[in-house]
This record gives sequence, C-alpha cells and structure tokens, in this order.
Amino acid sequence: MSKSKTYTFRLTGQTPLLMKNIRTANPLDPIAKKLKALSSKRGKTDEDYEELARWEFAGAIYLSPEKAPCIPGYVLTGCLKPAARKFKLGPKLNMYCHIPEPFLEVEYDGPKTWEELFALRNGEGERPFVHQSVVTVDRKRVQRTRPGFPNWGLTVPISIVGDEISQTELISVFDMAGLIGLCDGRSIGYGRFVAELME
Repeated sequence: MSKSKTYTFRLTGQTPLLMKNIRTANPLDPIAKKLKALSSKRGKTDEDYEELARWEFAGAIYLSPEKAPCIPGYVLTGCLKPAARKFKLGPKLNMYCHIPEPFLEVEYDGPKTWEELFALRNGEGERPFVHQSVVTVDRKRVQRTRPGFPNWGLTVPISIVGDEISQTELISVFDMAGLIGLCDGRSIGYGRFVAELME
C-alpha cells in the first residue's frame, strides 16, 4: 500500500478575500428564507436594506463548526484544480491529493463572529470586513453584500499518496493557484495569494 506524505503551505493574501457560500441556493435554508422575505418586501426602508445586507453577509460567509470564519477544504481543492491543469496534473491531483482538514480557519486581525465582523466600523464609519457592489441579476442592477477580508492568511495541509506528484510540482501548483485566486471575485483580482512551503 502506498504511503502518503503531508505537506503544509502557508498562504498569505495579496488582495482581499471575498466569500460567497452557496448555502442560500437551497430554498429551505433558514437564511435563504429570511432573504426571500426581505427581498420581496415592497417599499423597503433603510432599515430593511440594512437587514437585507446583514443576512446576505451571514449567508455568504463560510463558518467552521466552532463558528469561526473558514475556507472549507473542498473550496481550496477547487482553487488548486485549475492550477494543476496548467501543468497537466489535474487527474493526478484528483486521484492522489487531498486536504485532510475539512475546515481551514482564516487568519486575520479582527472580530471572530460574523455578527461582529458585519457590525464593525472604523474611524471613518466604513465597514472593513463588508464588501458591497452592484451586480446584474436578470438584467437588473442589485446590490450584493459579501464578507471581505482585506488582510488574510491560511495554513493548508495537503496529503499526497505515493510519489505521483513531486514536491516541486506541488509548489508550482500552489504558486499558480495564488495567481488564479481563491473564492469570489477572482476574475477582477480578488483572492490572490502567495504560497510558501513550511518546513
């Protein structure tokens, strides 16, 4: 039986990390129900828009079982796959690599709960962990709210079965993934990082 070896990479964000959990695609999700009720309300007040933004933020953030902001292992794997394909390593990555930790906590300076992250304001009244932008949905322009981490890092363990992927190849995959980006907004430059193999 082939033995596995685990490497650990340190990812350091170069551009803000934007999260977009897909949980609200489930119409039975409690947050999805709250968003549906709020978005369908006519004659919204400023308070309604604030509450809508709050629950969009809550629905988009990834949380560990301990309720800490995190990146699920499958999301990180999804970031590595297109990078591996650049080196014709896609099939090998699928077969011989896995991330043993289901949740990778985001390392950042700031509040540790989603409620505090949303509520925090700096001296200028801005919310450093709240990213809002206008997007087009069904030919209509709507505002969307996402969790954004300006300065962030991740510690990523990855296990390789056998010697199908070399350490040098793995480093190249992580380097390419850093140029592609992690999570939401990659096409406009978000989620970029540099990766360092930890000894």
